[in-house]
Amino acid sequence: MKKKYSSNDIWMILMAIIPGMLLGFGMAELQADNFSGMIYKALFWGLGTMVGITGYFFTKDKSVGIKVFTLVGLIGLSSIPFFFERQLTDDEILQQDWITQTIGDIEFDTPSKLPLVIDEVPKGLTAMYDVFESYNDGGKDRFTVGMKTVVKTDSVPIKHSFDASLIGMLKNIKVKLVELSIDTLAYEASEITIMISFPLKGRSMHGYGYMCKNGNSLTSLWLMPRTRSFSKSYIEEFDAGIFPNF
Repeated sequence: MKKKYSSNDIWMILMAIIPGMLLGFGMAELQADNFSGMIYKALFWGLGTMVGITGYFFTKDKSVGIKVFTLVGLIGLSSIPFFFERQLTDDEILQQDWITQTIGDIEFDTPSKLPLVIDEVPKGLTAMYDVFESYNDGGKDRFTVGMKTVVKTDSVPIKHSFDASLIGMLKNIKVKLVELSIDTLAYEASEITIMISFPLKGRSMHGYGYMCKNGNSLTSLWLMPRTRSFSKSYIEEFDAGIFPNF
């Protein structure tokens, strides 16, 4: 004989399976690799099932309306992970089609266009600059910056301008010079390229800086990590896509 399920049995099955399935799959989708995805799916499927069964036992003697309301609430809570966009890994970003952007005297390839955020010389710097433009992708855990400046004199050595910009970037990410390791990739009269690294909570963070000088015009690009590093392969790809147009 086929087993007949009571209405309470059906409600228990629904509340146990649906929240666990949604929470498990949702959390797995937010992970960067398949192994982490499987671990998170198992853990959160179990957690969702436990929460669902708890909800069932609290409502098994209640009206159908309350059970429906509880199940809908469990489904809503378990679906929260689907509203978050998983952060792409650097390897995934490298597989995308990058665009070419021009800032100042350089063309460069970038995953997304850097928007202009400052287009006038800040007060207090008007005696030094005729032009001051800053482009920033607005990243929270790491960010990409492009800068175009025109100084009032071309007698300032590029190293002086580069070092001043680097110190400003380090202050932004709250890193001290004594904590910094610098690998100079290129050092010429009109161009400087470096890779930086520093420790953060047991991890090695990597960033990048580039500047070129054309007369009294200075253009620079910066990859600055806060809590998330740029991979070396990402930095190498970014560096290879920079082309001075003077």
